[in-house]
Amino acid sequence: MKFLSGVDTAVLTRKVEINVLIPAHNSERRVGGVIANLGRQWLPGEVLLRVMVCANACGDNTAVEAQRALNRIKKPGKVETELIETSEAGQPQALNTMVARVPTGGRKQVVIELQDDSFPGMGALAVLAAAACLHPELGAIGVVPRAIPTYRSKNAGWGEKVAFVISKLDYYSREVLIDRLCAFDPEVMGEFPDLASVDLFMVQEAMKLAGGYGIIDPCEAVVFNRVPETLLDLVRQRLMYLGITKQMIRAYPDYRELVGQVRGPRVKRVFKDFLFSDCPEGLDFGMGDRIGALVVMVGTRIMAGFYDKLFPYRSSKRGRINSAI
Repeated sequence: MKFLSGVDTAVLTRKVEINVLIPAHNSERRVGGVIANLGRQWLPGEVLLRVMVCANACGDNTAVEAQRALNRIKKPGKVETELIETSEAGQPQALNTMVARVPTGGRKQVVIELQDDSFPGMGALAVLAAAACLHPELGAIGVVPRAIPTYRSKNAGWGEKVAFVISKLDYYSREVLIDRLCAFDPEVMGEFPDLASVDLFMVQEAMKLAGGYGIIDPCEAVVFNRVPETLLDLVRQRLMYLGITKQMIRAYPDYRELVGQVRGPRVKRVFKDFLFSDCPEGLDFGMGDRIGALVVMVGTRIMAGFYDKLFPYRSSKRGRINSAI
């Protein structure tokens, strides 16, 4: 894993095309805003932006809302758009469909996946695309996600604050590839398999290379996402993430070793981060908040062992945490 800083966006010229792929499943409430945010991103005038949305196995108006938003940002010669509708569910299946539509030959093609509930900060798209051009030795490059501090609203609950504490103090989430906004090399990844987590598979494939994968310094680029609003939804989210990791280890036994290389002395660092580390960005986390976050982290890990035996993840189809979309 490699941290990337000092990324020079001057590398983005008319010889570069940026392909943003958005897998969207039952996303009518959010896909329009995600696409609109892309239309506001700064990019050098010479760069062509291609936005593809795959509405896969949707039972709502995702395709309609996506097409409306795509029509608004389309600019001939600057922004090209395409909507694809499929009946096959699953994020990897949607990505495989869109990767097959990326042009080959000619200009340098940068391929970026954007989740349908994430919002790149201004300039993040350009920084990520430039990093992909500057570091072709890396199989994938991700932008560190930043949780929106919605717990500050007067109607927010304690569970939402605990979720935010975890997002800020869990070092693992800052040092591993997370595919909320992620550039990847399709030739390195090949076809995405029927797994619930695309980013874990990217780590698996990228680590086979000498360069591995990269993480953009959060001071240079960031992507925003919401956290669960209730303690119950936070626990459900943690169980889902842990179950997905177990699914990956069953499919690729060597992945356990790769995870260990990234995590390092996990237990010791978790207790140090959550109980004794300084609050980032001047945030005031009380000891009760920290202990609550630590209990959720450790408790859900224990629960996941039992839950996985009863309801193991066996495909890429998974539900959503409703309060976090």
